[in-house]
Amino acid sequence: MKDLTGLKCPQLFVQFKYLLKQNSTANYVVFKFAQDAQLNDVFRYLDNQQRTYTWQFNVLTVTNPIEEAN
Repeated sequence: MKDLTGLKCPQLFVQFKYLLKQNSTANYVVFKFAQDAQLNDVFRYLDNQQRTYTWQFNVLTVTNPIEEAN
């Protein structure tokens, strides 16, 4: 679990994207956010990238796309 509870935007969003890229080979990545975190940019980014995610109790789980073998 990647703990981002101590960060606020814009650093929160920058670290989120960085950690998501660093963990691109994992099946999923789990992030923990502060209760009052502003996550509009995070959700917009995930939606624009057509990423699958779940949000529950300040924890965001992002599923990495499965690469199809050619």
